[in-house]
Amino acid sequence: MKITNKNVKSGVWSVDIDGVNVRVENKLSTVKLFVKDELQDIYLGMIGCPHLTGALPDGRPIKVAVGGDFKMHCYIFVDNKLVIED
Repeated sequence: MKITNKNVKSGVWSVDIDGVNVRVENKLSTVKLFVKDELQDIYLGMIGCPHLTGALPDGRPIKVAVGGDFKMHCYIFVDNKLVIED
């Protein structure tokens, strides 16, 4: 698995995995998971720790967890391997 272009900015985490962009956006009370700019999962609400799921075009599963107290953190797993932690 080739991981490139890790990018973290306020509320947005992005990583390219084997040439496919995976992006998580956290805005107010909504967290969204995009793969190749297509929305794959969404979490609405302010209670709890959002967990999102999706898949790469080749079928490998993506899991995302977002949460934190004073700073938001994002964990992206592809095929059960941690690829981004912030």
